[in-house]
Parts: sequence; structure tokens; C-alpha cells
Amino acid sequence: MAIQRPHFAVIGGDVAYDNGLIPCACAWDGWLQIWESEARVDGKYLIPLVFSVGNHDLGANDNNNGALDGMFRSCDPSLPSHAMPPFLSWFPAQTMTTGEDNNKTTRVRPVCARTTLRKHKLPTVVNLWMLDTAYAVSPAANVDFVNINMNVPAGEIDMINMAVYHVPLYTSVRSSFQSSKYLRDIWVPSIFDKYNFSVCFENHAHSYKRTLPLRNSTVVPPGDHQGGTVYVGDGKMGVAGQGIPTLEEITTPAENNIFAHNGVQYHFFLVRLVAAVEGGWHMNLTMINNKGLVFDSTTIR
Repeated sequence: MAIQRPHFAVIGGDVAYDNGLIPCACAWDGWLQIWESEARVDGKYLIPLVFSVGNHDLGANDNNNGALDGMFRSCDPSLPSHAMPPFLSWFPAQTMTTGEDNNKTTRVRPVCARTTLRKHKLPTVVNLWMLDTAYAVSPAANVDFVNINMNVPAGEIDMINMAVYHVPLYTSVRSSFQSSKYLRDIWVPSIFDKYNFSVCFENHAHSYKRTLPLRNSTVVPPGDHQGGTVYVGDGKMGVAGQGIPTLEEITTPAENNIFAHNGVQYHFFLVRLVAAVEGGWHMNLTMINNKGLVFDSTTIR
């Protein structure tokens, strides 16, 4: 990945597999040691990180409708039993501004004021939304967060909107597809269709998929001026072992389903924004496996 010289890297949860347990915080030492030694550009510049939250970061299952809210309410960094998980303690990712006019000060948020929901803005081009598939907050709380922070009327195309989250809405793993219906029912009409999201990066299932452009969970016909959202991922970068889906367990792309490309390759995505001749931007996605070979690619307009 570092050979591609990215400006930053995004990981969609389940980073060090510490499960939010303070005694397992040493798992981060091993993970960061790998990152610091391998993820450098020309051996000098360490690639910055952006995380979304997964089950193995907080030690929780999805779809608990904010059952971990108590963790935030009882947060006390002076007490190990009430400390935030290392995922939130060590990677602040959020700032806060205090004061007025010329006396404004921006600093990292205190640990007990951090959340799992974030919006990162690449100036004039991209809104990158880091969402939470119902680990620490409910699906509806994600909708409220996007509505409050979008800053454009529903349906108006202002910036390229991209989302990263853990549990896939449209996994290629057949046995898991219905388990995320609760997210599809809420997020698709209220976030991704409403605000014309271009692409969503999904994780958790340890396979690979790319859908055709979708609106209302239906393939958008070619030439449709409204466009649709492409869902890519299913999250397979470093995990191996028992329980990893095989080719026989995933849906094969066909004329009667939503998939354009599926597989079980270990992979990462190279995302490039390219200025379009007619104005605006195109997004080029290149999917690269663990041997450095491109096995899929697409352009999102």
C-alpha cells in the first residue's frame, strides 16, 4: 500500500482486535509497530490514519441500538474500569473550538467527549463520513448526525459524499445478507439515497464485493441522471484463519442481482479523485490484492 504513496489511509474497523479491553491494549503495540515500520513513503513519511469503528474495537455486537451509551456517560479517564477503549483514547480524530472571535482555541476533544461518528472534509471536493453500525449509537443517531452536518438541502449535489462503516449493507456473503436489513431500511433512504452518496466502503465480512450503482436497493439503469451509490468492500485486508468465507459461500454476479464483481481476495482500495473535462470530479477506484496486483477497478462519476 505504501508504494502507492497515499495522502492518508482509512481502515473500516477491527484494527488491532483488542475488543476494547484495557488488559488487551498491548495488541495495539504490535499493530502500530507493524504500521510504523511498513507504512512509510520512501522510508520517511508515516501515512496518517483514519478509523471507523468495528465490533473488535469496542467489544460489542452491532445492532445493539446504543447499548454502549452507558460507557460514554460513565467515562472517567482516571479509573481503568470507566476508561474509554484504546480505540477512542489513543486516536482522538476530533477537535473542538472554544472562545470567541480572536480568542478562539482549537484543541483535541477530551476523551470523554469523543464519539464514534465523524465527518472529515477534503476542501471543496469530498465529505468523508465515518459512521457507526449500531455499536455505540443507534442507526437513527447516525441519520441525525448526517442531517445536522451535511449543510446542503436533501438531494442537492454539493460535494462528493463517501461513507466508511463496518457492517456491510450489501454483503456478498449469502448467509449474512439478511442480517443487515435493519441498516438498509434506515440508512439507504435517509442517508445514501437522500444525499446522493457516490460510494460506501463496507467491511466486517472478510470477502470482496462491488455492487452496481444502487438506489432504493435496486440497480440504477445506465444513463439515469440521478445516478446511484456504489457499495464496495466487505473488508478483507489482514485476517486469516477459520471462518473466512470461501468462493462457494459468496454470491456470483449475475444479471438478476446487484453485484458487479465479487471474490475472496485480500485487498485494499486505491482511491483517486480526477478533475473531469466537463467540470466536477471523477473518482477512480483501483482494487489491489496482497500480491500488489490489480484485480478490479471502476470509475464513479
